[in-house]
Amino acid sequence: MRGGAAGTCSWNAVTAPGTETLTGAPGFPATNGTGAILSSHSSTSGTSARTNCTLYQDIAIPVGATTMTLSFALGTKNVVSLPNIGVGVGLYSTATVPGLLSPRLTGALTVYQDKEGATLTPVTLTRDVTSLAGTTVRLAFIGGANGTSSEVVGLDNVRADVTTGVPTLPDWRLLAALIALMVGSGVWTLRRRSA
Repeated sequence: MRGGAAGTCSWNAVTAPGTETLTGAPGFPATNGTGAILSSHSSTSGTSARTNCTLYQDIAIPVGATTMTLSFALGTKNVVSLPNIGVGVGLYSTATVPGLLSPRLTGALTVYQDKEGATLTPVTLTRDVTSLAGTTVRLAFIGGANGTSSEVVGLDNVRADVTTGVPTLPDWRLLAALIALMVGSGVWTLRRRSA
């Protein structure tokens, strides 16, 4: 909670659709497998002070990384008082648990203020992570609320795929085949000239 805000929040893993623990609201069908994450966050203080509720995972960014593609499925229901409620997604330092106002490592905070829905909606975000290559970052989903607002959130199928400038195994095979072809061609040319 920040600045005197009052409210509740939670993130819980469930077997989909599940039931959100604080509100008793039914969850969402899974988009991949049988599990999902349900959250609720609310502000009961009636002021502009924000509540924060953070779910995070630390991710090692490999050396040579250039971009990260984040994909997930997100949905909301039981929404009270848009736009005072939403879920922010960002990359942060691993030094502390981030909140909505914490400085991000790269890119703007993406905030979802969705309307009522019965299913989870696929989302894809791309971030330039060149400056973060070789480090560990904190991917965070941050539920936030102010005023008197609340919602239930569903989250599923979270992926972070990183593109690097380092050749993959198939690229190395192609390079090795090209070198072998060039060496073979050079040997054949030398033999031809000496004959």
